[in-house]
Amino acid sequence: MAKLTGQTIADSYDQLLIVDGANGITSSLQAVESADTGGSSSALSISTVAISVAGNATITTADNSDTLTLISTDADADSGPNLRMYRNSGSPAQNDIAGQIEFQGRNNNSQDVAYGQIYSKIETVTDGSEDGDMKFSTMKGGTLRDRLNIHTTATVFNEDHEDVDFRVESDTITHALFVQGSDGNVGIGVTPDTKLHILDSTNYSTLKLEGTGTSLPGIKFENVTTGLLTQIYATNTADMAFVTGIGGAVESMRMLANGNVGIGETGPATRLDVVESINNTNSATIPWATFDNDSMLIKNSNTSDANNYTSLAFYNGGSGGNFSSRILNFNQANGDGSMSFHLRGSDDTSNTTERMRISSTNDVTVSAGNLVIGTAGKGIDFSAQTPSSATGATTGDEVLDHYEEGTWTAVFTGTTSSAETNTTGYYTKIGRMVYFSYFSAGVTLTGSSGTAGVSGLPFTASSLGYYYGQHYKHYGNCVDGSSSGGYVASNTTVLYFIDESSSSAATYIDGSGKEMMVTGWYIV
Repeated sequence: MAKLTGQTIADSYDQLLIVDGANGITSSLQAVESADTGGSSSALSISTVAISVAGNATITTADNSDTLTLISTDADADSGPNLRMYRNSGSPAQNDIAGQIEFQGRNNNSQDVAYGQIYSKIETVTDGSEDGDMKFSTMKGGTLRDRLNIHTTATVFNEDHEDVDFRVESDTITHALFVQGSDGNVGIGVTPDTKLHILDSTNYSTLKLEGTGTSLPGIKFENVTTGLLTQIYATNTADMAFVTGIGGAVESMRMLANGNVGIGETGPATRLDVVESINNTNSATIPWATFDNDSMLIKNSNTSDANNYTSLAFYNGGSGGNFSSRILNFNQANGDGSMSFHLRGSDDTSNTTERMRISSTNDVTVSAGNLVIGTAGKGIDFSAQTPSSATGATTGDEVLDHYEEGTWTAVFTGTTSSAETNTTGYYTKIGRMVYFSYFSAGVTLTGSSGTAGVSGLPFTASSLGYYYGQHYKHYGNCVDGSSSGGYVASNTTVLYFIDESSSSAATYIDGSGKEMMVTGWYIV
């Protein structure tokens, strides 16, 4: 091997290497060995302890081979080979550039262009509190733009606010995480069209929020001016709570783990439990255009008044499930409303039939079936009517609480024996008033004496003084000819005949082939 000192070695290049201090090479060059015996070659192997270049150095190649290769043959566990960029400043300061790598090429106008750049900057030089910054930039639209900035307190992508997307791929999904540069929308598994868009093409989309211990996972909705407006959170008992109001102070709705929903109620006992906490005014009229006092609102958004309705339907999910009933609110052409109640009976194969309607003119119509008062002593209350001017008129007892039709068994009194072809009478009771009738032909009377009468009326007459009922004999020859009727005695079930010629009790006339026809009324 030839040893070279202080010589210039020339090969096919104009100048390959100048040693012994020329061009700033100050390290001790130990050996330069040519690749051929002539000592002139395009490839050289340099063995040295250290090379220090005090000026600029350029390595040029004319092909695609590696321009610079750093090789370490060290066999221990430490790092190697190493590339060190050292800013050895005598007065280090914040924002000093510690080093920069630039990737240059040419454009179609024969100009040099930096298409990519990596540099590091000093943020803090205080001993023990040093901070650094690193930036990755690329050329976009003729300007070098920041793509990744690693700051002391944050790592920022696209700090220059360019319209570029951020996309993370998985093994099967191209948009596992995607931030759309044009609007900032975020997509998971999809190109987003909202602020957060999640798509799972193999299963249902899932957003999982998890807390530990007493921490309750939830979602908060806030306004930058007024602060917290709404939040939804899960409890440790698997309930879900919906909280509203400025500051999130009011729990408006809760859904229990068993599916029960409470509005204004945190422990709903039914599928829907609505509690109104407003102290509503007990008023006969409520303004139709306001809903402040309503616990629930069902609204039809159709702006046409004619043939428009809202409804509440009840569905039976049993075998061959059907709608069992509906409540409909109809909107009339003039804006007035009416309400109808529809039920599905045994005679309805596919529809619910209207059974009752409340009209906008205050009428209640029972379309099918009877109006049944299910509790004794209850009825129709007329207390809202204005008392008449008659003496003693009162509004204190104005409930029509009874209606009844039936039969009663007539028993002749004031005679030793009687035989009738009919003993059945008929009555109708309306409230406290009883209307009755009786007729029999072929009556035989024997041993008649005392006041003629008929007992067995269906109800006991009132015991109040002067509350006498009246009856009329329309036809018959059982009683003496001077009697056309009589009275029902108070606190009894007996009607008596009066002899009008003497204002005293009338008597029966013995004999056969007699007839009797009477009608009357009394108060109980």
